[in-house]
Amino acid sequence: TVLDRDGSYQLLTWARIVDPPTETFTVSSKYTVGVEKNGPLGKALDRFVVAYLTSVGSNTSLGQYVSAQFAGAPIANTPYSSVEIESIKSLAGSQTASAAKPGDTLSVLVRVKAGASVDTWSVMDLPLRVSLGDNNIWLVDGFDNPVRWGPIGG
Repeated sequence: TVLDRDGSYQLLTWARIVDPPTETFTVSSKYTVGVEKNGPLGKALDRFVVAYLTSVGSNTSLGQYVSAQFAGAPIANTPYSSVEIESIKSLAGSQTASAAKPGDTLSVLVRVKAGASVDTWSVMDLPLRVSLGDNNIWLVDGFDNPVRWGPIGG
């Protein structure tokens, strides 16, 4: 608490950290079906996230990794020099990537570890819409909004 006295402030008490009573809750993800990182979809997503998060200078095209529906560009002035996919999960109840046919679309949540250096990195979840093209190549259509969440429990 601070008091204004004759144009100057005086400290009456120090700030205290308090632990207010709170109720915890858990939010479940609807992205629960694992996707193989070394499969065709996993490899396509790996190429996309590397290009999206680590492109520098004139090497900033996403052209071969995205469909015509994709709106956006690689991160400008990115601090990241490396990206590693930690996991890929698709929506519960959706078909598997291995059973997809050209024209099919999936929603996936890609967890990546993007490194600015050996000791400095960020973990990010990228919700993406992907489609299987006529040539059996997976392409990113865009970012999935809103992110899909499951039940909320207490």
